[in-house]
Parts: sequence; C-alpha cells; structure tokens
Amino acid sequence: MTERGSSLAEMLIALAISSVLLLSAARMLPLLQLNNLRTLMRFQLQ
Repeated sequence: MTERGSSLAEMLIALAISSVLLLSAARMLPLLQLNNLRTLMRFQLQ
C-alpha cells in the first residue's frame, strides 16, 4: 500500500518549524538594519 501526501501531524510540525524560523528572522532584521546604519554612519564620518 502506497501512502500519498502528508499527514496532518507532518503538516503541523512543518508549520511550527517554519513559524519559529520566520519569527526569529523577524526579530533579527531590525538589529541587522541598525548595525548596517551604524556602519554606514561610521564610514561617512571618516
């Protein structure tokens, strides 16, 4: 018997993993932008 598609449990696990990854990326983005701005300001002052 061949199984087609994914089970609900597999889909929920994939959704949970991707949610964690997206939330961590969303939290890091402002920090990266701030660091880029600081670097740009430092190079403009030199």
